[in-house]
Amino acid sequence: MKKFLFLLFILLLLPQIFALEFDIKENFSQGETIISKISGTFISPITNANVFFYRGHIEIPMDYSISKIEEDYYLYVKTLGKSSGNYSVSIKGIQYMKGSEVSNENITRNFSITEQVADFSVEPGFAIVSNDFYLQFQNLQENQLTLEINTELASSSAREIFILPELSKTSSIPLKSGQIKKINFHFGEGLPAKKFIEIKSGNLSYEIPIYIFTSYEESKTKSFGIDPSTLVLTVLTNKQEKRAVYLFNEGEEDLQNISLSLSDSLISSMNISQSKIENLNAKSGIQIELSFFSAQDKKVEGSLRATAGDKVISSAIAVSFSSNSSLISNVTQSPSATSRTCVELNGTICAENKECDKAPIYAKDNVCCLGNCGDSAESSTGRVIAIVLTSIILIGIGFFYFKYKKTKKPINLLEIAKGKPKP
Repeated sequence: MKKFLFLLFILLLLPQIFALEFDIKENFSQGETIISKISGTFISPITNANVFFYRGHIEIPMDYSISKIEEDYYLYVKTLGKSSGNYSVSIKGIQYMKGSEVSNENITRNFSITEQVADFSVEPGFAIVSNDFYLQFQNLQENQLTLEINTELASSSAREIFILPELSKTSSIPLKSGQIKKINFHFGEGLPAKKFIEIKSGNLSYEIPIYIFTSYEESKTKSFGIDPSTLVLTVLTNKQEKRAVYLFNEGEEDLQNISLSLSDSLISSMNISQSKIENLNAKSGIQIELSFFSAQDKKVEGSLRATAGDKVISSAIAVSFSSNSSLISNVTQSPSATSRTCVELNGTICAENKECDKAPIYAKDNVCCLGNCGDSAESSTGRVIAIVLTSIILIGIGFFYFKYKKTKKPINLLEIAKGKPKP
């Protein structure tokens, strides 16, 4: 009887163990950043390509990003510019546990955007980092606001996050009407962990999940790594952009069978030049070329991971694709540079009229080439034009020279009458 009751208890408990949770508020103010946690047992990963938004029954574009932090997924959505009304978000094309069965049903949640305007927005709504990072805030009100920032929220790790430049854990940030401000953060000693940063005004509060995926000791003594450890850039849609990172082995032993992979969230918009490295000699490095392309405006975040035996390293990547070329020209693409000089990368700084045959690496001191510096397309074109113009001029001179040299002098009858011979 006791065994039967125990089995019955387990059967009743199973649906709760495998229950899917998708936490999202029912109402949001205009401009408020939606931050939602999705928990469950997922057989297939959730990527940006699985997330769809609707206003009523009509699919609409939204600026959003989704990523996995530890065992949970986090979704953040920017509602800036969206009018009031009824909306829904749907996750499609994935498999997950629903009770004790596998389900591929769409996961849908409804929400509304009200007539009220939020105090402020925050971007991003989560961050996966290995180094210092920033959050961006905008005051959406007509009057000045003061934001209270607190990095001391309880979590599973004692790792500390400090607000720069004061290295404090709490701070008050004034924001004028419409002002956009970036606040930088730095993390201290500890193991990889998920933390939360609280930002609040009088009427609105956010808790931003931050995942720090390197330990303090790793960051100090790392002999195998990717430089830069964080890559942030903005790319024009429908145009391929290339960047390069430096995979280094500063240890005393060679590393074999290194595999390279991208987060699921990056695969649709990014390619890497190679996924396997057979051997990386001690005290050496190799350039890895990254290609970015998207036909639509969006933002993707994830990481490039390298695995060599029991050594696993990552470089955090955040890419914004935009069709607004003027916006891109005004965006600072930092922090995209490595902390090393070109000499330390064993590279070359190409002359002004030379061009690297590989995607350049933005070293600490200059743009660095790990390939060969050749004639740039501009200088080659100029040389061709110069040769063509010179040829035209020489042909013209030759034409006139031979034409007038061979023209006979007119016969002068007076000269002939005086007895002078004809020319």
